[in-house]
Amino acid sequence: MSTLNKPIELSLSATKEAMQLAQELKTRYSQLVFMISGGCCDNTAPMLLDGFLVGQGDVHLGEIAGIGVYASKEHAKTLSGSGLIIGVRKATGGGGFSLETPLGLRFCLTTYPLEDPKGLNGHQTSL
Repeated sequence: MSTLNKPIELSLSATKEAMQLAQELKTRYSQLVFMISGGCCDNTAPMLLDGFLVGQGDVHLGEIAGIGVYASKEHAKTLSGSGLIIGVRKATGGGGFSLETPLGLRFCLTTYPLEDPKGLNGHQTSL
């Protein structure tokens, strides 16, 4: 099987704080989508967007708080084999495109190898 057709294998979860923030924002906006960027303006931070049109080149990775989580097909391939945890922390620096930034918060992404699901070997990386 070529690497272009290899299935994307990953685990997706969120912290309690991220779930609560996503639920709160769902009461303010109607067409929410999490997009895990390929590294341009917001690095690989999950961006929560309202009214974003998911394209044919985007891959559905799962859902957090009933909100679809997507990445481009190429970026999803780089995430394959990883566990992804969406968290939240205080925002630093200027603004951003994601809906939580006006609240002084920022969604963040923590990854770990699937073969080490609890991250016990120190392989966790925050992005």
